[in-house]
Amino acid sequence: MKLGLVGRPFAGRSTLLTALGGTPDPAGGEARVSTPVRDPRLEAMRDLFRPKKFTPARAEYLDLPGLPEGDGAAGKAERVGRVRDADALVIVLDAFTGTDDPAATLAGLEEEFLLADFEVLSGRLERLRHSKTAKSERADEERETAVLERIHGAMEADLRPVSEVEMSAEERKALSGFRFLTEKPRIVVVNTSDPATTAEDAGVPGAVALCLEIEAEIAGLEAADAERAEFLAGFGLDEPAVDRLVRASLGALGLICFFTVGEDEVRAWPVAAGATAVEAAGEIHSDLARGFIRAEMCTWEQMAAAGGEREAKAAGVIRLEERTAVVSDGDILHVRFSV
Repeated sequence: MKLGLVGRPFAGRSTLLTALGGTPDPAGGEARVSTPVRDPRLEAMRDLFRPKKFTPARAEYLDLPGLPEGDGAAGKAERVGRVRDADALVIVLDAFTGTDDPAATLAGLEEEFLLADFEVLSGRLERLRHSKTAKSERADEERETAVLERIHGAMEADLRPVSEVEMSAEERKALSGFRFLTEKPRIVVVNTSDPATTAEDAGVPGAVALCLEIEAEIAGLEAADAERAEFLAGFGLDEPAVDRLVRASLGALGLICFFTVGEDEVRAWPVAAGATAVEAAGEIHSDLARGFIRAEMCTWEQMAAAGGEREAKAAGVIRLEERTAVVSDGDILHVRFSV
């Protein structure tokens, strides 16, 4: 899962990358970091089983060059185009310097993304309309044209993003190769000068408000746990606020986590929300899905309350599930299989 950090120059993208544990490119180019998803539920399982290996889920963040206002058409198209590789967008807005209107900046970026998608659509439709493919082989192109014209019309008439255009699941899947910017999940981050400032205070309801300067300072601390906790408490925080952003990244991508536990390893596995037991088994290893028999499942709370796997079985909280059982966030899974 790859999330692109985007925004105007100097909005705080590089500071956010630092807070996430990364190192910005001093030349202003692309930089990336793979950040562990801190999960108190998984940590409770680690403390219970004391495994040889502890493996949290991870999210990859890519700091992309800023998108300046008034950039030339060619330069802007190139910069915006690089954003398409991300699975989701983290849009960083400046409420730190007091020189920007975060809501207006967000509206401007959304308009640029919409125009970029509109240009891609227009170009593809133009090529389809002048296609020289034989009529007997044009059925797929005609279906694609019909969907693209529907999206094109919605954008042109109502400035609607691709995410709001009604399409079937099959149609969306067929168009996934376009990687439309206005279809990508997104998280909006408002970079504030005070950790007490809320997104509503900054005029961007629903955003995540972070004082990135403090978050980057916290990330650079090498203090003992007690000293780190004291530092956080000084700002009224019980954990780095950026940890909440990392967890929110999973939700933005439509992912949940299930866990595998034991003395060898305690591990989190991200899967799409609504995944079945056999699909979850396939995330662990393809052989587990191929030879799936049953899944032993319980919630992490049940495992914690029981005090261990043997105790959970004795308490009767571990249930046997078929391959079609839906896995919930925080479930513990053990797969019975035979190949």
